[in-house]
Amino acid sequence: MDRIIAGTVNADGSVLNGSEFTVSKPSKGHYLVSFRPAFEKISGGAVTQIYTSDGDTRDNAVIVKLHNYECYLKTGNASGDTDDRMFTFIFAGTGSTSQKA
Repeated sequence: MDRIIAGTVNADGSVLNGSEFTVSKPSKGHYLVSFRPAFEKISGGAVTQIYTSDGDTRDNAVIVKLHNYECYLKTGNASGDTDDRMFTFIFAGTGSTSQKA
């Protein structure tokens, strides 16, 4: 079964929108998005920052590691420094949305 998980996360790591995932923030500008349940196979995904003003194209979000069960990502500012930022994401793959017993 095709499956998509998408969401929006605040700079503090709290979930603004979306479901089927949890977020932890192990350190400044680093976020771990855990898929609930995990994908059987992940096809790919994307993350990007959300700006409350005009923004700067050098501010960004990057995927550091991607697995069928989680994505580790990093956000940064226009100077290239790690920084807490609001972001949105979408991941696609295969798998059921129900937990196996």
